[in-house]
Amino acid sequence: MKTLRGRVASKTERIIEGTVKMVSPENFSMDASEIKGKIMVAEFTFVDLEFLMKHAKAVLTERGGLLSHAAIISREFGIPCVVGIKNLTKELKDGDRIRIDFETGKIYVIS
Repeated sequence: MKTLRGRVASKTERIIEGTVKMVSPENFSMDASEIKGKIMVAEFTFVDLEFLMKHAKAVLTERGGLLSHAAIISREFGIPCVVGIKNLTKELKDGDRIRIDFETGKIYVIS
């Protein structure tokens, strides 16, 4: 089982499982219904992504720390978030099933 690790920036639950939805500057204008209930995966977040973030089940980013945009906005919206995950956007793709442990910051690829 492939495992990734980052820093927990916002924790609302201990474990979350869900489906990955990749978000990038090229596709951030998607409809919010495309991300509702899915785990948002991005290299980083910025102001224009906030409308998508609030519909996500969780947010994972490759770049950023505890004071990054993703971390602050996730805490403000009450969304679980892990940041600073090396190779995140290379290791995951749309539709992957993952489990996130918000005690350790580990992300497990289920399928």
